Amino acid sequence: MALLTVEELETYAPEVTGATSIDILVAQTAIEAWLGFSIEQTQRIEILQLTVRSKTTQLSYHPIADTPAPVIEVRQGNERDRLDRQSVVTDWLTLQAGDYVLDATGLISLNTLNSSVSFGFNLISATDLRATYTAGLDFTQDTPEINALKAATGQIIAYQASDHFKSGVIELDIKNQFRQKWASGSGSGGSGMSGAGRTPETLFRPFQKYKPRSGILAG
Repeated sequence: MALLTVEELETYAPEVTGATSIDILVAQTAIEAWLGFSIEQTQRIEILQLTVRSKTTQLSYHPIADTPAPVIEVRQGNERDRLDRQSVVTDWLTLQAGDYVLDATGLISLNTLNSSVSFGFNLISATDLRATYTAGLDFTQDTPEINALKAATGQIIAYQASDHFKSGVIELDIKNQFRQKWASGSGSGGSGMSGAGRTPETLFRPFQKYKPRSGILAG
């Protein structure tokens, strides 16, 4: 589904006359291209590598949905032969309550002292962890967080319907936040400026916290 419904355009993009579901889709595509993934709730499968000293690991996507319940599995791997070929030692083992804690931000804290994480083996080699989980936002909810993101989406729709989007931004006025001007012909560098046919990065910043963790750590 879309981040906004057509009926919600009157609330979140009232200045845009005749906006349709296509305008919503174009804005959502721009948001998700900037994020690098779909912000709506989606099932994810990640395989991460652990070491014998690992006590925490971070999933890339958040917030983590409670339903369906995440499935966290581990196996012992990385046994190498004389040709340095890697093989798996054990099958996947599903962790149980008490083996780990997974918070809404995607941080997994492992109980490595007294749990299935140890497998009963001597973990000299690395261990694999596989997480099957649903992450993202449910835009059917009526919460301050969702409403703020819908408002941000409305700002993007309004900008993409404006003459500035066609000619390149010269002045950007975000209601109740700020007004900023740039010289005509400016590029689209790190200051959030935009050229013709491009949306200023400033308008995407309400979505910054949802970028994949690996991207944030690397950036």
